[in-house]
Amino acid sequence: MAFATLISNCVVILCILLAVFPEIGELLPYMRNIKAGVAALPGLLRLGLPIGSIELATVGFFASSTYLMSIESSKVIAAHAIAYQITELAIILFLGFGEGATILVASAFGNRDWLKLKQIAISITLSCMAMSAVVSFTMAVLSSRLPSLFLIGDKGNNATHTMATTFILIGCSFTMLDALQIAWLGILRGMQDTIRPMILVMIGYWLIGVPACYALAHPLGFGPVGIWWGLAIGLAFTCLGLGWRMLQHSKLLLGPTKRSISCRVEH
Repeated sequence: MAFATLISNCVVILCILLAVFPEIGELLPYMRNIKAGVAALPGLLRLGLPIGSIELATVGFFASSTYLMSIESSKVIAAHAIAYQITELAIILFLGFGEGATILVASAFGNRDWLKLKQIAISITLSCMAMSAVVSFTMAVLSSRLPSLFLIGDKGNNATHTMATTFILIGCSFTMLDALQIAWLGILRGMQDTIRPMILVMIGYWLIGVPACYALAHPLGFGPVGIWWGLAIGLAFTCLGLGWRMLQHSKLLLGPTKRSISCRVEH
């Protein structure tokens, strides 16, 4: 399995290199200007380090559920792995919205076209809500059948199947929250706003989400189901925080003077 992963990663890197190779010639003149590159480094770090921290916090938050689940029986762990793969596959569909939001918003932000920026933000938000509703409904309808795809030929795992179905149904409850936070993070990045979102993500995932997973699972006695509801709680608080940050920007964008907010996005 490890060897297969290595091969797949190498193939992905090769495909990326082949895709960008025609553009490298155009970038070479800019790459030779070392002085300009060094001058741009502080700005890149100011944007890049918080983005990297957000990704680390997000991956760690969901991975923490696996660590908390590790003390459970093998059947529960298998059910968690099945539901985790299915919910993650659903969320991957929305990663493109976040990337697209960053590109489109950055273009409007750079041109100081606040009306277009607002239209893009609303369009992406509504698209994510609509698509996530469809995905959540589909997952809910197929929740009892999807685990069977991972248990082919294994007829003695009714407990695993039942628990995985329960986890998937809980995952349906936070699919829209996850989709919205991906889209809103992309929009905020396009506006060069990364520090405040990083703080909100850290609070929502690690100060609220992880403790909620543990508290619901053990002290409150909900067991493995409590861990999944803890994930939903962490996502809910993160989504609320990012929504509050989006609302702050909307007030700035719709202000009477419509001045550049590039100097105020981190305040």
